Amino acid sequence: MQVKNIVLIGMSGSGKTSVGEYISGKLDMEFIDTDNILITRNKMDISHIFDRYGEDYFRRMEGQLIREICPMTESVISTGGGIILCEDNIKLLRQNGIIFFLKGEVDTLIRNLQTSSLNHRPLLAEDGALGTQISRMYKDRKELYLNSADIIIPIDNRAIEKVGNCIVDQFLRIAY
Repeated sequence: MQVKNIVLIGMSGSGKTSVGEYISGKLDMEFIDTDNILITRNKMDISHIFDRYGEDYFRRMEGQLIREICPMTESVISTGGGIILCEDNIKLLRQNGIIFFLKGEVDTLIRNLQTSSLNHRPLLAEDGALGTQISRMYKDRKELYLNSADIIIPIDNRAIEKVGNCIVDQFLRIAY
């Protein structure tokens, strides 16, 4: 039996990378972080890709990467926060994956982002208060996340391990 992928979607600051690394270790599955692959391929961080080539260029590269990885199985895939902006990305990821939306309140996302680098998050590094930017972006994307998800996982006031174990439990129920 072919084991599907675990696909993590959500806003910047929802913990997709941290939770994904935890899950991949727990299930002994390959971990794929789409943002990190794009950084490596371009030899520059995402904010520099945006500055140099623009968001449209980045989204095209992101879509190409999804086409490359969607046939894979037995992987945990952490996607960039904007992956849901292209419906084709979600359709491709769903072919071999179960999509988990890591859903957090704006306050949680802000708190998480304040402890991480914004270099990988160019749309949040623009001028303006982080809280205002996160609120606006979340409002614009919330329905896309909800409509793209197979399963919604709340992250508020939950440790990475607790979120990861919740995903593992649900995945094992569905996949086997």
